[in-house]
Amino acid sequence: MIPTMTWRPRLPHLSLVLSSALLASCLLDVSGQALSSAGATSASAGGGASPTGSGGEGGSSTTAVCGDGVVQGQEACDDGSDVDPNDGCHNCTIEAGYACEGQPSQCKPIEPLVVSIGPNFHKAFPADAYDGSPTSMTCVNLPVDASPGAKVRAVHIELGLQSNWVGDLVIKAVHPYPQYVTLLSRPGMVETFDDGTGDDSGSAGLSPTFPIRFYDQAAHDAENMAAGLSQSDTVCEDAPTNGEKQCDFRPNAGAAPGGQLDDFDGLDASGDWRICVADAAGTKGGYIESVTLSVTAW
Repeated sequence: MIPTMTWRPRLPHLSLVLSSALLASCLLDVSGQALSSAGATSASAGGGASPTGSGGEGGSSTTAVCGDGVVQGQEACDDGSDVDPNDGCHNCTIEAGYACEGQPSQCKPIEPLVVSIGPNFHKAFPADAYDGSPTSMTCVNLPVDASPGAKVRAVHIELGLQSNWVGDLVIKAVHPYPQYVTLLSRPGMVETFDDGTGDDSGSAGLSPTFPIRFYDQAAHDAENMAAGLSQSDTVCEDAPTNGEKQCDFRPNAGAAPGGQLDDFDGLDASGDWRICVADAAGTKGGYIESVTLSVTAW
């Protein structure tokens, strides 16, 4: 009997081929990209994110260099120098009180917002009217339109007033909040209360031709505005017996509430500001002829 033989072809390399194919398929991630032995995805040229740069053409990135005059990356400005302070752009950061634009950056101090009324506004304030309340004062509205969110950094005020007796006057600046700063309160008189009572004090006059200015850094105290002057003298026009003409004063509230103009710092700059004037004694009163309010804000 002839034995039956079954022919079975030998495929010595089949298992190797299948194993290789299986391995290759396992090394593909879900996006069809090949995985390295560490498991990180390698980006093909022409886009996609890479560990060393942002996506984009070729996966390349540009490194910001402070001082090259080109604003890029996290730089707020670049004026071509990274070493000069107090020029508006220092270490590619805009310094407080400056605005910068262009490349290389051109920086300038932020200009104050200026609101003026007058001259010859001629708004009367009556004599012997002040009783300590805001309603007993004559006020001028000064609308300030600042950038949204801009905060007060400094305030300067200039006033052209007609008055024969500065020692009778009370002057206040009012923020829209509202918040009050008393600039002047019956200079030369020691007040017990902020209610308009008391004898006459400083005897010099005021003229709109010679306006007075208020700011915190001024050399002269408003309480001494009429010191060394006579009744026939005018503040800022005539020199007191003890020195030169005085036109610039830092606020002095006397017995009234309110301190310095920097009390307004950090408040919103926009809104209707007011400058209020009152006469607390005498028989003549006076006039507000001009007002200039300067608010520095950013």
